[in-house]
Amino acid sequence: MNYIRKYSILSCIINNDKVYPNIKADTASRGRFLDYSLKLLIKQTVRGLIKENRIDPNLPIKLVINIDEQTTKTNGYYNLRDGIIEELKYGIYNYNYSSFHTPIVNSDLEVLVHYQKSEKSYLIQASDLVAGTVRRLYLNHIENALEFLKQIEFVNYRIFLP
Repeated sequence: MNYIRKYSILSCIINNDKVYPNIKADTASRGRFLDYSLKLLIKQTVRGLIKENRIDPNLPIKLVINIDEQTTKTNGYYNLRDGIIEELKYGIYNYNYSSFHTPIVNSDLEVLVHYQKSEKSYLIQASDLVAGTVRRLYLNHIENALEFLKQIEFVNYRIFLP
């Protein structure tokens, strides 16, 4: 487990009951929603690492994202890698709300996304264990948010959707 200590633990908790039925019904829409969720989580993580002075947004940054192999079908404009670069380095304009989300990286940004099979990667197996633990804790404490947050203190960065 020493190998895993080099990494931050991220968690995106999605309440599937609150996801729109049209998103759940369409594979490409689910893919876009998953990419959107991961992009938000990664942006929050990078923002946190900048705030903690663990990375400097003015120096070149290389993000290596190891993710469980999944469908990459999406009906979005960007794939996950390109969406992360667009969001972090160039910023995003939200036409629905007429707002601009400013970039948070001011230098070169390299993003590598590696989709891996769980049975071949200890890192992905560890992330599966974390995901299962967080899911079980969420379901066991769904009525008690404070207890749930206390139980997942081991997670460095987390977001809750929708």
